[in-house]
Amino acid sequence: MAAPRIIPTREAGNPGRSKRLAIRFTLAATKPTTTAAAINKSRLRNRDEWVRASATKIKVTQYPSEPIVSALAP
Repeated sequence: MAAPRIIPTREAGNPGRSKRLAIRFTLAATKPTTTAAAINKSRLRNRDEWVRASATKIKVTQYPSEPIVSALAP
């Protein structure tokens, strides 16, 4: 059974990086022991980039406090 491809949805305006992540996830999905760890690491990375991009877009000079960042977790 082919493993599903997981494509990150919230990228900070970098399509090249999205493709690389999609390829990495396709490879990681073939190893069940590493899939969950790879997905979780990527979610954290994507969330941080998304928060930074949003802060820049709405001209916020201070990072959101931890409860707000936690609320954005997928």
